[in-house]
Amino acid sequence: MASDVEPPLYLTAMNLSRMDVPSMYSFSNRSLITSGRVSRRNHTQRVPFSMTAQFPNERIPGAIKLAKIKDLQSKVNAAEDLFKKRPLWTRAAILSTLNIDKYAAIVILPCVSFFFLGGPWRLTWCRHGYDPRKDPDAKMWQTIEFRAQSLELRKHLRRRFDEKDDYIFKEGDIPSQVNSLYQLIDIHVKEIQDLLVDSPFKTCHEKYGWITAATTDKIRKIIDEKANEAVIAKYGRSLPANQTEDQEDSDDSLMVLSNKDSDTSEDAEDFTSDDDD
Repeated sequence: MASDVEPPLYLTAMNLSRMDVPSMYSFSNRSLITSGRVSRRNHTQRVPFSMTAQFPNERIPGAIKLAKIKDLQSKVNAAEDLFKKRPLWTRAAILSTLNIDKYAAIVILPCVSFFFLGGPWRLTWCRHGYDPRKDPDAKMWQTIEFRAQSLELRKHLRRRFDEKDDYIFKEGDIPSQVNSLYQLIDIHVKEIQDLLVDSPFKTCHEKYGWITAATTDKIRKIIDEKANEAVIAKYGRSLPANQTEDQEDSDDSLMVLSNKDSDTSEDAEDFTSDDDD
């Protein structure tokens, strides 16, 4: 016999909900699973990197049409000139150089370039028709991700969510966030540029591009040293020398064991990019 009692209504606690206020969802009659071509959110050509992949040579006509509708053709022309000077750019570099916001970039960039999802040029926009696997000079446009390790550096990282991300690193600079993405050409440190004079590979490596893993590690170490020197020069030293994030986690673990109600571990900020918005 079926019960007439309705099951209890379970509501998500306010502090666990993604929404601050209730919202109405308009349901449609569309099936959950449909056949046919999946509609694009935008015209970005996202390309996984491999040694056998075919890279796009032409832009999607719909991208140009959308740029004209949005009255951004002049910015598209400026982007074309930009990519003639340099075939690969990070989004942060493009936003700063063209003085546009990320919403305009979503429309403009697919008109002149495609987006690398991975590989040595990960998270860069590449000019249509250009293949960095065939050009040893493309090493200068490879990307390197830098994560601040020392607590001294992490403590003084500047939080500037209302400004564009830094894309250039030079001596005396302090990174703008825990995780930063730089192209090698935008790292203005002599020791690093000296490491890039010669290409050790005669052919492009699928993972390391035109430089070795050892060189990549050296570059990260130099950036870390220079950033720490800049912090100490500006703020002085307030923590034990060479204390790292791992040591902090170890100290936090001991504190938690002694006091289970205490939680002082610092959340690590993952490197994120909405280039593929």
